[in-house]
Amino acid sequence: DTAFRGSGLSGALLQAVIDEAKRRDAARLQLTVYERNKRAIAFYGKMGFVTVGTTTFVVGDDPQTDFVMQLRLS
Repeated sequence: DTAFRGSGLSGALLQAVIDEAKRRDAARLQLTVYERNKRAIAFYGKMGFVTVGTTTFVVGDDPQTDFVMQLRLS
């Protein structure tokens, strides 16, 4: 939602996920993000995620490339 952009809410929510994953002794977190979503890619990069591969995500009849991003926790 554009009303919340720049508020720090998404960073706080993702940090809560990271903290919980660490509490559970997870070794890493992975996510996928649409290759053209530069804003999201930059956000995840700022949070420490790096691109480790790609995958295909089909929207209707349109196969799209997503980046697989990973954050090592240990």
